[in-house]
Order: sequence, then C-alpha cells, then structure tokens
Amino acid sequence: MTSTTFSTKDDLALQSRVRDRLERCGHAAMRAVSCTVEQGCIRLTGRTRTYYLKQLAQELARATPGAGEIANEIRVGNPVRHPSADHV
Repeated sequence: MTSTTFSTKDDLALQSRVRDRLERCGHAAMRAVSCTVEQGCIRLTGRTRTYYLKQLAQELARATPGAGEIANEIRVGNPVRHPSADHV
C-alpha cells in the first residue's frame, strides 16, 4: 500500500479546482455548496433542494483532477423555518 502526502498548498489547489467545477456546472444551487480539503479529503457541505443536486456536487468533485476521498455532508431539503420568525 502506498501513502500519499498532501501539503496545504496541494489541498488549497484541489479546493480551488473543485470550487471552480461547482461554479461552472450551470446550476445556481451549487453556489450553496461549500468545499474544503484537508489531507486530500474533499468535504462538501451546505444544502441542496434535491438528492440529484447533492449527487451532482459529489460527482463534479470526484471528476476533478487530483480528487480522492470525498465526504459528502450536503443536506437535502428546504431550510428549517423557526416558528418565532413568523411573529416579527
């Protein structure tokens, strides 16, 4: 088994490439997806309205040159509204 060592510079470069793919895909919903990279692991967070968009974000990240492990933590559904917000 081989071990790959990632530097902060590598992580930032990969993060930039993933972010670029998300922004260029044509779905405005991808702007709500955040991406961080640590030790080569891409972590996707945020919220999408459908599971399709969640999967799309993951596949865009996976197709990025240099991508390895992906932690897809994107939540699906509309943001939760608090009842107290209705009484302003």
